[in-house]
Parts: sequence; structure tokens; C-alpha cells
Amino acid sequence: MVSLLLQTHELALADGIHLEKVGGVDGMWTSNALLNVPDPERFSVRIAVPMANAEKITRFLIGIVPKETMMSQEDIESHAGVFLQFCYRHLTVYISVYMSGNETEFELVHARPADFDIVAVIRMEFQNKELHIACGEHPLQRVPLPNPLPDADYRPCISIPDKELRLSVIVEVPSRKRKAGTDDVQAGKMAKQLWTAREFTDAIVFCGKNEIPVHRAVLAAVSPFFARAFKSSLRESIEAKVTIQDADPEAVEFLLSFLYTGVLDDLSDVLAATLLPIAHRLEVSELVWHSAAKLALSLCERTVVSAVATLRPYRDDPNVQLHWEDIMTQIQNSRKLVSALMCNETPE
Repeated sequence: MVSLLLQTHELALADGIHLEKVGGVDGMWTSNALLNVPDPERFSVRIAVPMANAEKITRFLIGIVPKETMMSQEDIESHAGVFLQFCYRHLTVYISVYMSGNETEFELVHARPADFDIVAVIRMEFQNKELHIACGEHPLQRVPLPNPLPDADYRPCISIPDKELRLSVIVEVPSRKRKAGTDDVQAGKMAKQLWTAREFTDAIVFCGKNEIPVHRAVLAAVSPFFARAFKSSLRESIEAKVTIQDADPEAVEFLLSFLYTGVLDDLSDVLAATLLPIAHRLEVSELVWHSAAKLALSLCERTVVSAVATLRPYRDDPNVQLHWEDIMTQIQNSRKLVSALMCNETPE
């Protein structure tokens, strides 16, 4: 598995997911890390701040910098990229934006530590040369940058000044967003039209009693599983029919829709638990990642049994491993989750 850390100064990674300060002067911005991402064009970083620390330890930086940045204290002080400093004041989260010597501040909507029982979760997303931020599962806010973002090969970065603060960090690939004025708009419209109209289809996917007409060229282009099925000399290729057994028809329909459009707007935690095993079997790795991330982000007393049962068989998969470790950490830090897990039977 590729390391989460691209390079680091005085920050160490514990258990593959937790960042903590291990050197330098406490309270100084000398402990910094540059993170690896699956896709430099679009990435999402989720940071979990334990509530035991959130009321006391209030400072850390997250942002984006060019890949070649060394992440020294000088890089931080000179604002080598875009840095967001989080500060909890009077149960409100404020974000200071530092960029090229300029600074601005805004309030993070919906972000109130009192709203979180176990951890305060911050999400930063970079896509289409725009930076967005959110707390928990609330809608993303666009970060108001003081200057236009220069062209560069950006990576996410983190700086932790205080040794008492330990952050859980997960890097994800967000679902694609279409931006007006680009070629992606036309491609997105075409994919959505192909999926919704189902005209000129040349294959059928069977699942239970459902027959789903599809386009072989579309599925073969984005799925190794379907590419092999339609190219082989077996019956599936000759008759242009693929049967998916032991699967929920709704989940299969969602998976096929995702392969066409890349949209994940309606992914609930219940659907994610059903979808993940199917996505893993059909080798849709991005959907495996998103399903596992949804289960980790939605973890609560109601979902913990299902989440653990769903992820356990795939916990060594690189697309699941970080989310499994995140869930284990949340359970270890919560008596309520431990109780819910022990008092409920694992679903069949």
C-alpha cells in the first residue's frame, strides 16, 4: 500500500492513519507533512479531531501546496500554497486563509464541536482548481481565496503545532463534479443521456428478476470486470448478457449508474453496506473506496454492527484499510459504540 505521507518534518504516522507531532518545539509550526493522493486532479482529505482534545487544543493547518514544496517552517511562514488554520472560539469554528502573504477569515457553517459526540470531522476537497471545506456530512463550502490559484501540481498538507493533538487523517477520491465551460460538461451530459434514455443498447445485465439494458462500450471502458466479460469467448460475450448473482438489484442499478455518470449523490449508509461487496466483486475500486468512506463517516450506534460486518472481510483491501482503521479508532474512543457492537447480533 502506498504511504499516506509523501514527505514529513517532525510528524509521524501511527497505525497508518494517525498523525502526531514527535519532534520540534511544542507550539511552533515546525511539524508538517505533505500527503500522497490517488488522483492529484481531485482529492478529499478527512480529518477527525477527538472531542477530548477539540475543546483544549484548537490549532492545526490543512491546505494545498505544490508537490515540490519541502514543507519546512519557512514554507509555512511564506505561504508557499494555500493554508487553512482552524480555531475553535466560543463553540464556533473559524478558518483563516493564508495565501501569498494575504489573509482572510470566514466562519465554517454548521461546524460546532458541541454537535459531535466522539470526533469533530473536517473535510477539505480540491477539484477543478477550487478548494472546498465542510464539517461532518454538511454541504461543502467554497473557500474564499484572496488570490487566483496559480497552476501547479498540488498535494494536501497538514501542520500540527501542539504535541497533545493527534489527528486521524484519510485521503479520498471525491465523486466528479462537472464544471461549466469544460469538455467534461458535454461528456457528462452524454453519459447521463445514455444511462437515462437506454437507447441503442447492445447488452443486458441480469440481476434477480431485473433486466438492465446497457452499452457494452461504456461498461468495458470503465470496468475491468465487464471488459473481460464482453471480450471473452464465453457465453456472456457471445450473447451480450451478464448475470450478477447473489446481489441486491438496487445496488447493482446504482453501480451501473455510477459507471456511466460517476455521480454518488444518493449513497446512503444502508446502500453503501449493500454496495461495497458487489463493487469489490466487480472490481469497481473507486466505488469500494466511497462505500467504505461512507460507512466510516456515518458511524453511530445504529450503524456500527452493519459497518463492522461489511468491512471486516475486506479490511486488507487498500481501498478499505484506512476506513477500517478509522472505524476501529472511533469504536475504541466510544463506550456507546462498544456497547452497541457487543449488544447487537451481527446481521446475516
